[in-house]
Amino acid sequence: MKFKTKRQLSFELLRAVQRIKPDDPLKIVFDFIDWSFIPPLVEKFYSSQGNEAYNPVSIFKCFLLPYFGEARSMNDVAEKLKFDTRLQFLCGFYDGNTPSAGTFSNHKSKWKDDTFYKIMRTLIAQLVAIGVISGKNIALDSSHIFAYSNPKKQSDPDAQWGCKHENYYFFGYKIHLVVDTETQLPIDAIVTPGNKADSPYAKPLIKGVKELVSPETASMDAAYDSYDNYQTCVNTSIIPIIDLNKRGKKPKSGNSDLFSVLKVPTVGSDLIQIGSNFFCPATNFKLAKDGKESKRNNRQKILCKHKNCPLSSKCKPLKGHGRTFYVYPTCDIRQYAGILRDSEEWNLFYNLRTSVERSFSELKGQHLLERPKVRGIVSTSIHAFLSIIALLLKRVKDFLLQGRLKTCLPSGRWE
Repeated sequence: MKFKTKRQLSFELLRAVQRIKPDDPLKIVFDFIDWSFIPPLVEKFYSSQGNEAYNPVSIFKCFLLPYFGEARSMNDVAEKLKFDTRLQFLCGFYDGNTPSAGTFSNHKSKWKDDTFYKIMRTLIAQLVAIGVISGKNIALDSSHIFAYSNPKKQSDPDAQWGCKHENYYFFGYKIHLVVDTETQLPIDAIVTPGNKADSPYAKPLIKGVKELVSPETASMDAAYDSYDNYQTCVNTSIIPIIDLNKRGKKPKSGNSDLFSVLKVPTVGSDLIQIGSNFFCPATNFKLAKDGKESKRNNRQKILCKHKNCPLSSKCKPLKGHGRTFYVYPTCDIRQYAGILRDSEEWNLFYNLRTSVERSFSELKGQHLLERPKVRGIVSTSIHAFLSIIALLLKRVKDFLLQGRLKTCLPSGRWE
């Protein structure tokens, strides 16, 4: 496929180039980043017949303009490119022939969210290569994105009702994010409908992170408290710093005085272990072992077989025995997986989790994440990826202006 190549600049465009300041934010990042990976990535979407296509690097730079505050929308981008010679040059339209709004829409439809995700990941890899992102410690969390839709009419078929907490519901999507705690920059992201839980997406996010960096710790809140997430971290040589999900340990109103005084165990980690024996912390009754489950990391089944237990009505006994608990043969990785829970060191790493919250705040406040003007999960994902890319590039610009980057990438302009 043939793309439009650079031609001799017109006199008007040459004058515009001379007026561009050296500290122009667009010029700094567009010149610094190596964009040469984009044409091979998108070449499959173009036909080998017909006229020359627009330079895909130029098209992608145009997609970033609203996120840099240069335009309100892609329609506005198309209008400004007709007359703004500065934007024409910086985006690479050297002959003055600029795309229409329909051209941008067609490119989004052809490239889809998968292409924008690959572009985002490649740019993150470049920042890892030059030392902007270390990924030594990471943090995971999710945040909501309101759908560009009336919840009553539900004009966005992919959006779903989600719940942040007991009194806060939203109609839209979730973005699941993992960030480098030192720079608060994203390393990977997944967009889902708003009704999806957080915990299942820790595993693919950690897998994506391991392809780029080698983190030592991963901080997460109680929404990610599951054995699968602990095991995923341990299997990839990451220390999990995950808050415990209380799982209903607090007594509900209306319960008997006995329940409010005695602690009813809820999970295996709550049990008292003396040697190889386990005891109920509420009654001190010895519990019975009931074999191991080889398909689930040899976890040990522990049963309560005391029929006359004073808490039997609260433990919801089954026929023949009481509650079943699960523990691991050596240690409970929810309590200890490299750093002792609630120790000073553990709390220090857990406090790093706030970095992902600050990243969300920056994405929503300065990079339009909270204000999508598109419908559907594909378009919303593209919007989220472009917002993240803008954050990454702006941070590179700041580093360059501060002289904090000594290593330079090759020129990004693709001829």
